[in-house]
Amino acid sequence: MDSIIYCQQWFRRYKKIVNPMSAEEAERLHNAGLSYAALLGPEDAPRAYVQMLLDKKVILVGFLDAHCREYLSYQFEFMGGSRIFLSLATFRKYSIESESVIYGETYSFSVSGEAAILETDFSTNESRELSKEYDASSHFIEMPDFGDFESLAREEWL
Repeated sequence: MDSIIYCQQWFRRYKKIVNPMSAEEAERLHNAGLSYAALLGPEDAPRAYVQMLLDKKVILVGFLDAHCREYLSYQFEFMGGSRIFLSLATFRKYSIESESVIYGETYSFSVSGEAAILETDFSTNESRELSKEYDASSHFIEMPDFGDFESLAREEWL
């Protein structure tokens, strides 16, 4: 199980936490339907972050590589009641020598079972769009309880 560091947000560009807080403060914000973030793993080498934008009805999850670059991200949207839906996923491949993204795939999922996929090769500026059907039921999950981030921070969604 990962250690959890709570904060206002994870600042991706500078690879640092903003306004750290206690688990008790984060739980208070969670119960009030307000925003906070959780960094999973040690602060100097986190594996992921979960940005709980509860007041905006969105949850963002980012997976970080050894250089704290976000190589995979998810966006979940609230669907009513206690259900959330994985609506967007983005995969990025980085240059070895820099922070530059050299390839990316973005998946936009609809609740009706259609997926729009955009593949982009940033080294050539070429992209292509695809669409496919998928089992939308696999993208609905129950809103996890406070502190249960493992159900969101799963790389197996794609």
